[in-house]
Amino acid sequence: MSLHIAYTVFTKPWPDKSLPELARFVKDLGFDGVELPVRPNFQVIPETVGQFIGIQEGVEVFEGDVFSVEKSDEIYTAVVTYCESSFSFELVIHYKDGSKDFVDWDDYEAWKVGNIHDNKELLNEQA
Repeated sequence: MSLHIAYTVFTKPWPDKSLPELARFVKDLGFDGVELPVRPNFQVIPETVGQFIGIQEGVEVFEGDVFSVEKSDEIYTAVVTYCESSFSFELVIHYKDGSKDFVDWDDYEAWKVGNIHDNKELLNEQA
């Protein structure tokens, strides 16, 4: 039996490198992986981390992802949201009047268009 030892490095000393630059840099140093700090001013910002909830029709889905949903011949914007009442993640249409509509993934055509962190403008398109 052969045992492979993987070496990782904590990347806190290099906060100014982008993730691709950091990956190349660490690989060139001879490490097998990285330990990323999840905090402001580093490569992974805590506020932008979303819970992975699974794969929907071949697409990875995370909390905070934005979907376009076709419902009653209209296109709506919905956000993957954790709902405490059901202890689950739901696809939720948030209307400008403050009301919400929970969308069943299987009842409507839905496709991922972005997320709430990188595509805030998508949230302003709602009726």
